[in-house]
Amino acid sequence: MNDTSPDINQLLTAGEIADLGGPSRRTLERLRQEGGGPPYVRWGVKIIRYRVSDYQAWLAANCFKHLAEERVSARNAGKRG
Repeated sequence: MNDTSPDINQLLTAGEIADLGGPSRRTLERLRQEGGGPPYVRWGVKIIRYRVSDYQAWLAANCFKHLAEERVSARNAGKRG
């Protein structure tokens, strides 16, 4: 069996995240600027990577069963900030 899923400690580029079905490179860039995206690692000025485990945790935190659940989460996030 050939497992092609990334190791949880592996670092991925924004393009690799997009290829996995995640947000586009542009969306990840915007989220880095505005906040709300997955944690990232920066090396120097241009090199950005995402740890697989951080991306998976961010996805899990943004999964909802229905719109009402999402709205409650958004209200609670607003109270924290």
